[in-house]
Amino acid sequence: MTEIFTNEPGLCSIELFRVALSESSVKLRLKAIENVKHDVVSERLALLSQDEGADWASDPANAELVRWAAASLAKRHGEGRIWLGTPPAPTHALSA
Repeated sequence: MTEIFTNEPGLCSIELFRVALSESSVKLRLKAIENVKHDVVSERLALLSQDEGADWASDPANAELVRWAAASLAKRHGEGRIWLGTPPAPTHALSA
């Protein structure tokens, strides 16, 4: 059994985690959970910027979060690719 840890922002998206857990294999479930966690982080960062303004990022108490957010940006945004409309078809299939 795999334990998945979350926090309060993650609990606000519990339905997304339920959908992720409905994937057909453990590998796909873990990948879906990772994707949901990145969605939760993206939403939390947007809320922080909206509620606290840009100054929250320079607060020393948030330094670790800012470093992690910067380091994981590509994962949250598809390696930097932003598609307008339908993205191209994948060049490989996921296997279970």
